[in-house]
Amino acid sequence: MIRVFIDGLLSRSIPSDEALKQCGNRVDNLGHDCLLTVYLAVFENNFNIVEILLDSLQAAEHRDTLVQLLLSEE
Repeated sequence: MIRVFIDGLLSRSIPSDEALKQCGNRVDNLGHDCLLTVYLAVFENNFNIVEILLDSLQAAEHRDTLVQLLLSEE
């Protein structure tokens, strides 16, 4: 329920570059939990959350984590 709520909020807002960078740094620190978070968001059709997670990793220049998420087969 919380992810659905957050997904709806994200559909109406555009985070600043600084907010994306901060989020990207936190997402990068999650490790395998980040992968689980993305999978859950995709499974629940919360695509705004997925977009923010991926955009934030890119904004914070964590390209290795971004590539790992996109190429993961787990």
